[in-house]
Amino acid sequence: MSTPWLTAVVGVHLSVCLAVYGYGFFAALWRRFRPARPGAVTAQGLGISVLKPLHGLDPSLEANLESFARLHAADPLEVLLLLDDVEDLAWPVACRVAERHPERFRVIIGTNRACANPKVGSLLHAVPHARHPLLWVTDSNVETSDGHLQSQLSTWSELQAGGRRPTLVHAPLAAVGGSGLGARCERLHLVSYNNLNAEVALLGGMNAVVGKSLLLHRDDLAKVGGFEAFANASGEDFLMGQAFAAIGAVGSSSEATRQVLGTHLGGYDFFERQSRWATLRRQMAGGSYYLLEHFTYFGISVLFAAAGVIPLRWLALAFGVKMVGDAIVTAAYTRQPPRLLDLLLLPVKELLLLGAWVFAMFSRQVVWRGRPLEVQKSGAYSTQPAKSDSPPQ
Repeated sequence: MSTPWLTAVVGVHLSVCLAVYGYGFFAALWRRFRPARPGAVTAQGLGISVLKPLHGLDPSLEANLESFARLHAADPLEVLLLLDDVEDLAWPVACRVAERHPERFRVIIGTNRACANPKVGSLLHAVPHARHPLLWVTDSNVETSDGHLQSQLSTWSELQAGGRRPTLVHAPLAAVGGSGLGARCERLHLVSYNNLNAEVALLGGMNAVVGKSLLLHRDDLAKVGGFEAFANASGEDFLMGQAFAAIGAVGSSSEATRQVLGTHLGGYDFFERQSRWATLRRQMAGGSYYLLEHFTYFGISVLFAAAGVIPLRWLALAFGVKMVGDAIVTAAYTRQPPRLLDLLLLPVKELLLLGAWVFAMFSRQVVWRGRPLEVQKSGAYSTQPAKSDSPPQ
């Protein structure tokens, strides 16, 4: 049974949730539509080597790669398709695309198997093959556009306004395509949760870098120890952000990286993915995971309302605000309005997120690209195989 003091405490918590959400909402919209600022150093003439690790048949893989073939880059641009071996299911797709566009694509076979992080292993093997100074690391399940590339390059140049310095540029996130409850949750979540909370994290001096799209100069990469420094990190993108922030600058572009779902995802698929990332965040964020992160989970309010601790009208007001805000920020970053059912399923998504957050408190294990890893307490480093229980993927 509810008591006045408990209702007051929960009411304060809900108010803080809305305040955090409101700040992230307006900050994300400002980033999306902010005017470009001039930089002292430009990226023109440097040339770009795209490093794209492949593993298995991602949804719409061939179409994603073709979007890089359509780029109208003013400077030399090459795309290196990275495969561990020719047995990978992505090998025939990579070969077809490279044969159609030999002037832009090359297939690189091999990896550094000493790395616990398989993505970093591919990147380490590929860097000596890259011809150009600027390195653009992108995942295989994303598509691109001229606007996205120019936004990345402009942001890199803007951060040189005070003179040349080590710089890492990442991008906001958006998801398109897919079917099923998991895809509906993912489409809404990537835009309205990740992008907003990345802005909130900046208040605490934390750059929440996500490695779907990273732009950096190879000379700057050497100054943070190269990819070798992150060889045993499951969360190398976040740690790279910390390393660059310590010696230079980290920036986020205004155009989102568009992740293509392109397949059926159930609710459990979404839960597994969020559990994996929550497990990594718990190790990387330390006490703030327990003390601060819960202010971003509206699912807690659903539970309190169901228990009769707060009036249902409070819950309706909170979710009404969030639905409208999520619709606006989704349209801003995807350039298309969200689907109505995606918005109506918002309470379900929030409950799944809350469950993943709680689950991660009792887990140190993840599976990534088929490799079981145990996240160490010292940070995001994962060097030991997981134990016998089944981890989230």
